[in-house]
This record gives sequence, structure tokens and C-alpha cells, in this order.
Amino acid sequence: MKKHSGLTLIEVLIASMILFMALGLVSSVFQQNLRSQMQANKYLLATQSYMSMQAEIRFHLEQGKSEGTIQTPAGPFTWTAELQEQRQELADLSPETAPGAVGGTLRLYNITVVAESQFSFEFKQAVWSDKLV
Repeated sequence: MKKHSGLTLIEVLIASMILFMALGLVSSVFQQNLRSQMQANKYLLATQSYMSMQAEIRFHLEQGKSEGTIQTPAGPFTWTAELQEQRQELADLSPETAPGAVGGTLRLYNITVVAESQFSFEFKQAVWSDKLV
């Protein structure tokens, strides 16, 4: 009787099934990693443009606007401002100043910024104006 050496069809099928399952698992891990990396890049772009965005919003608040859209490299951002508090400030603290003289108005806004990708953040912004309201 001759002994046959080699792989049977069943052994090849089982080995290929194990190989394809391992490849599928590895590719799903890489795909999830890629998605996480892309999301992190979006947040990074948004935070990099945060300072310029904050300056632009402050400018619009000084102009009297309470909402708007800002175009950044990360995409468009929509912002809204809600007045939290408003106080009149003294013009001068010197003894020559008439009591009760006011020099301007300080307003505190709560700013909500929403990105196109539906993530949002909030911050507070104080704006001083020499106009009395």
C-alpha cells in the first residue's frame, strides 16, 4: 500500500478560510484606524483655525451682529451669540471724574459654533464698546 503525501481539498479549504478571516479582521482594524484618523484631522483643522475664528466672531459682535457663517480650511462654521450679561463701565477712576460717569458698555456673550460635520463647541466672549446702550 502506498502512502500519499500532500494536502487534501478539505485541509486547503480550512486553511484558506482561516487566512481570509484573519485578513478580514486585519483590514477592519485598519479601516477603523483610518476613520479615527480622518475624524482627528477634522478636529485638528478646527482647533488650528479657532483663534482666527474667535477674532472674526469678535469683530462681528463689535459690529452688532449676533450670528453668521465663517469659512475655514476645515469647512464652514455657523455661529450664534447670546447676550449673557451687559454692564456699563466707569470712564475713569481718578478723583477728578464726576461720580457716576460712564465710559462704555461691557457685554458678555455665550458663543455656540456648529461645524458642518455636526460637532459643536461653546465659548464666552467679552466685547467692550465705548457706545452707551
